[in-house]
Amino acid sequence: NRLLHFSYSNYTKKIRLAVSLFMLPTNESFYYYYMNSDNTLINKYELNSTDKLLQQKLNEIPTNLTLLNQIDPESFQPITIPEIEKKLKKVSFFGQLRNSILFNKSLRETKN
Repeated sequence: NRLLHFSYSNYTKKIRLAVSLFMLPTNESFYYYYMNSDNTLINKYELNSTDKLLQQKLNEIPTNLTLLNQIDPESFQPITIPEIEKKLKKVSFFGQLRNSILFNKSLRETKN
């Protein structure tokens, strides 16, 4: 639920739905990671099916998953802004123009 993504703000009165898709190779293990509220440890849970994950309440400590271990967040190397920018796809001038038109259209719809 913290995947890096982008979407324009929803200025309309319509609900905008979001969809998550889980893909996993056959016979591979699947894990769910949850950082506790004091941000000191990341809990790693075993997940045998996505059914348990779908039952999990957002931003609550998992109660229906098996805790495997706890990980110190300091053990991860943070991703820097320059690294993110390097990996992002460059948007052409026409892509920027299209995005601007769509954004302005959504603003006009809000006023109606």
